[in-house]
Amino acid sequence: MFHGAKSSRHRNGRINSTSVSGSDILAKARREREHREQQKTQIKACIRIQSAFRLYWFKRKMYAGFLAGELLPQMYTEITETDEKRVVPSSITKDWLFYMELKNGFELLHKVTRNSKITAKFFFCDMKEWMETYSASISPECSLKMITILLDAIDNDPETFHVSLHYYLVKFEENTVIYSYKNRYSGCNLFLYNLISSTIDLSTGKLVIKRLLKTVITLTYSLFALLLHSSLHLLLVEVDFYELMSPTKTQIELLKEFTINKYKIMAPEVGIFNHFFVCFKNYTEIYSILIDHFIKNATLQQMHDYVVGFGYKSSVELIEKISVKSLFKQMIIFVLALIKIKHDDMKYMWLVYHVYQRYDCFIGNFPYQIIANPILSITNAENIYKTLPSIDELQSLEKDHFQALFFYFYMKTSYDGYSLVESIFEKYYSNSIFNIPTEGLYMKTCLFLYSRIPSDASSKLELILSVSTLQKYVDVLYDFNFEFYEDHVVSWKSYVHSRNEDFLRTDGFHNSTLEINLEAETLETSIIKAMISLQQTNFDVRYKDEIGRGDGLRKQFLTDALKLFFFKSNMFEIDYQKGELWPSKKFFDTRLSDIFQDPSAQLFNHKSLIGLAGKTLALFMLEDLQCPFKFSRAFLMKFVAHLFCTTSEMENFDTRDNRMDALDFADLKLKDEDLHANLLHLTRISSEELKSMGLFMEYKDCNFGSQQGIPIDKENLHIYIECVVNYEMNDPKIEMFIEYFIKGFEKIIPDIYALSLSQFSKHNCGYLSRLISENGKEDFPTETFIKNLTLQGYEETDCTIQYLYEILRNDMSDEERWAFFEFFTSMAMLPSGGLSALRPGVCISKSQDYKAGMNLYPTASTCVNMLILPDYQDKEELLEKILYVVKNEHRFHLD
Repeated sequence: MFHGAKSSRHRNGRINSTSVSGSDILAKARREREHREQQKTQIKACIRIQSAFRLYWFKRKMYAGFLAGELLPQMYTEITETDEKRVVPSSITKDWLFYMELKNGFELLHKVTRNSKITAKFFFCDMKEWMETYSASISPECSLKMITILLDAIDNDPETFHVSLHYYLVKFEENTVIYSYKNRYSGCNLFLYNLISSTIDLSTGKLVIKRLLKTVITLTYSLFALLLHSSLHLLLVEVDFYELMSPTKTQIELLKEFTINKYKIMAPEVGIFNHFFVCFKNYTEIYSILIDHFIKNATLQQMHDYVVGFGYKSSVELIEKISVKSLFKQMIIFVLALIKIKHDDMKYMWLVYHVYQRYDCFIGNFPYQIIANPILSITNAENIYKTLPSIDELQSLEKDHFQALFFYFYMKTSYDGYSLVESIFEKYYSNSIFNIPTEGLYMKTCLFLYSRIPSDASSKLELILSVSTLQKYVDVLYDFNFEFYEDHVVSWKSYVHSRNEDFLRTDGFHNSTLEINLEAETLETSIIKAMISLQQTNFDVRYKDEIGRGDGLRKQFLTDALKLFFFKSNMFEIDYQKGELWPSKKFFDTRLSDIFQDPSAQLFNHKSLIGLAGKTLALFMLEDLQCPFKFSRAFLMKFVAHLFCTTSEMENFDTRDNRMDALDFADLKLKDEDLHANLLHLTRISSEELKSMGLFMEYKDCNFGSQQGIPIDKENLHIYIECVVNYEMNDPKIEMFIEYFIKGFEKIIPDIYALSLSQFSKHNCGYLSRLISENGKEDFPTETFIKNLTLQGYEETDCTIQYLYEILRNDMSDEERWAFFEFFTSMAMLPSGGLSALRPGVCISKSQDYKAGMNLYPTASTCVNMLILPDYQDKEELLEKILYVVKNEHRFHLD
């Protein structure tokens, strides 16, 4: 037997020795071994009975020693190998276990969940707590492995997990406000977001995430995403990659238990149509089930909160790679379900008007099969309008908003919608004032109603535009009162001129003047080069071999530029019956050598010339000059609407994806009344009459696609009309023309100031047409001209003056009168406000150099609008001399 010795030292230095037997040493070793076994047993018992108190006690007593020594790995191995009863421990988040799980690749988690049934509480609560506690220590690879282990466990019994998730989410008290960051759904959504964001960039991350979403996004979870919004779409940009699980019968039955109308739900700003579902390529089936459930269970107020809120409160912030049409497919599903489920209750049809506004403003071409539904037809509009009082009681929009949307829908979807809707207004709406509230509607809707309601309706409906003081650009679009047209014109010009002065001062052009020199031999090239160099409104003009400078030559230069770009270039088609201009699609195919005689002018391209035409028009307007022609009012509506699309200052408005400049069937009347009348006639005749006419899908060189050449019937008539309208007014070449025309226009009148022209778009842009060209080049106002003449050196009774009056009244054509007026004013049109507004006024001065028998011609000082007329005292000579200088533009210019 082995013996040992124990020694001790006394204070006096003497050492005592005590013998220790071998049996004592072995007994001590046995006790230590038993103590360690007891510790292991305590750990196992602690995990098995899931006692937080025991684990806390063990951790406090033994954790430091185990972590410093080598016993923890040994004990961890024994636990994972000998644990027979595999349960998921609720205390899995403790430090020591987390430490070992990281070192051993979550071996214990895998072992205890291998044959277990995972519940939603464990996945979304316990695991969430553990991962959030140690988020700084968990690598993306570890997170991915944990997700994989848990998904394998869920696959053991997926139905148990899905049922538990349903009750985990919907266990609320009635009247609880669900839209709160503290609710369970928000926690689940945040947990998934963090998991995905940390692992999506790994090599196998997307595959695991695809499996995760297909496993945990149940029908109930999708309903909460529909009602409360989900931010997962910010991560799931590959929309054709992810899938939703197919809903089971159990999930559908559980969904019925969640009656939405019992809960006080606060709708998010995105409303019922959101980006979450667009991320999944097979979302249609599950989304249709959810929409049906929502429509059947939600109250009318709840539905308005979701649909109306999405209708105008927030703009579409599309993510890259997400299709706009995929997003708005949800709207079609909603409208079809609404019509199917609520077809007996007309109050719900007002929701369709909100959806239509959103769809039309960002996509256009609302599905015809919905518009053609009898419930939404113009014949049923009166029944829907009768329910307006009950709709007006809802806490959403005011009555004016609903009426504007009602008007907008039927004017856009019915071929003769305006007259029919107007009759409904007269019958049920005692107030003749039709108010358009800009705060609650999209700008496209406001601009459409403001510009499309015809002027002949103003006696029945007084149109008022209510601009919110909260709107960022209040001065962009405000109500126009036609009774104060002149005041509006003065105000607009003052506004633009003041801003132009600020612009010149800021850019250093305020005290500089551009010198423009023109040569008769190369006049076309000189004008083009001069217009290209013009970036400001301070410029002087000189014509070679002609005397003078000043305002007269400026007006002459602009008039010459106008003739060059708007007439000689053939970039506009002319409706000779109405005297109106419309962009020519053929211009882009025309060789410039066929237009310009000057070879140098042929070096420019079509797009730049269109831009110079726009610049010329802007200069004309700033110089208070009137164009000698009228634009088609359809062109002006397209012009104003396109300003909204291109103006940089309007980024906060709903214009980025908004085809505001697309013209509709009703606009065709402004361009081609005969074509509009013929197409309208086709919509009114019976199907048999239409078939007997033997019409086919053919119109000029319009492309009807797969419908080309087939017979026209009531089923495809809308396709024919839409194609013809787009061919005439929305052709890509016309869109390109408008784009470059506005670019040139805004070189002179910057975007936000040009946009203020929208106030004149009221009543089919009639006032804008008047601002640009008054009423076009109509009959010369001979008597008004004579009345406003000022004489210098002459008396009214002088024979030369009397002969001049007779010639103007009886011996000159209207074209010659206009040429005579242009000869000494350099203006092809009367100024805005007529002759009385011309400053200085027209004047005839007696030539002091003339003597009888001299061959002296009349001359002009265009800068002061003065004609210097010799005292011929002979009518025939006076007529001959005037016609000669007018036709040959034989004049020189004086200061």
